Amino acid sequence: MWALWRRFVYGLTLVIIFLVPISYFSYQNLYKSPTCKDGLQNGEEAGVDCGGSCALLCSADVIPIETSFAKLFRNDDGTYDVGIMFLNKNSGSAPLSLKLTVIIKSKEDKVLLQKDLETIIPLASDLPIVLQGLRMSDIPDKVIVVKEEGYSYVLKNKIVTPVKLATSFDQISKNGVYVTLTNTTKKDLLRFPVRVVLYDEQRRPLGVSESTVSLLSGGETKTIEVIFGHLFEIEPTIIRAYAVLDPYAF
Repeated sequence: MWALWRRFVYGLTLVIIFLVPISYFSYQNLYKSPTCKDGLQNGEEAGVDCGGSCALLCSADVIPIETSFAKLFRNDDGTYDVGIMFLNKNSGSAPLSLKLTVIIKSKEDKVLLQKDLETIIPLASDLPIVLQGLRMSDIPDKVIVVKEEGYSYVLKNKIVTPVKLATSFDQISKNGVYVTLTNTTKKDLLRFPVRVVLYDEQRRPLGVSESTVSLLSGGETKTIEVIFGHLFEIEPTIIRAYAVLDPYAF
């Protein structure tokens, strides 16, 4: 009787030793913890791999990027600059990228220029796109902008911009704006554009331009001049300057 019981115990032990790893691996394969990349709506997600605990926002939770204006400006040499102003109303998120198709047409609806672009968008802010020195085969009349937004992610504790800006109009040349930039971080900022938009007292855009800063060291302050393609006999009422930096980089 004791031998039979001992054989039973040994046999049961072997069965348990054999079944436990099989059960474990079967459980691991049949049930996987929810992730934000499993192609399923599970866990705390509001949609498939978006919302809730996921950094990716669901499309329903994203305010689309608005176009405030798209305008042509004629330069003194007969070329044209194009200014397009975008507005991101999302305070804690931004698309990874914004793809654009810019189409310039004449009054007769003839396509004079078509250009594909891609840009970053800052948090809770406006951002101008600037195309400079464009030569046209005919007189341009309108600018059409087609947008395609990339995925938007939550950017917690992100600073809107690491650069403080101060501006002043060049009273002597009447076609330039001095921009003083201060890097508020300890990180060196490499090669980024600074864009300037001028407005009249009724907040109508008068001109756009940009210049590139090759290096702004951590904590550094420097002044650059951004030159426009035409003179301003009357000083613009409002000057807006933008240091264009990727919000995902900070």
